[in-house]
Amino acid sequence: MALYPFEFRPSATNDLVRIGASYDGGYVVPERTIYATRGILSFGLSDDWEFEDELSRKSGAYVVCFDPNVTWTFWVRRFIVKMYRGLIGLDFQHFSRGMRFLKYLRFFDGQRNRHIKKAIGYPNSVAISLPQAIEVANLDEPLFLKMDIEGCEYRVLLDL
Repeated sequence: MALYPFEFRPSATNDLVRIGASYDGGYVVPERTIYATRGILSFGLSDDWEFEDELSRKSGAYVVCFDPNVTWTFWVRRFIVKMYRGLIGLDFQHFSRGMRFLKYLRFFDGQRNRHIKKAIGYPNSVAISLPQAIEVANLDEPLFLKMDIEGCEYRVLLDL
């Protein structure tokens, strides 16, 4: 079964609002979906969860994010690089990005919002399928699904 991009075009776009950052990591969504959302299933995290945070605050939904790359090593490297750049360029914005780990710990508390270090895609030793992720997340429906996984979205299209 072939899927074509036009099949994913929204059919009604009269109530769009932007959620999340005003740059990369922010998305335009129909406003009515915000208030209908009970669970947020997110694939792709890195060091930016502004979208998930804002959508969660507006909807009251819990967040479960899957990203295998955001580990202690990721945060240590990020901290060192940002602190170095901040010292070299005396750019305080780098210092605040370096301290982002503390915000990560506060947001992903393991209770309300969880970060699961698994990839989404073809099931194997390091990745799980979309149905498996939904089961692991155990979120109330209706779910809001956000994917920003650098081209791997196509691995789960048929599961949608």
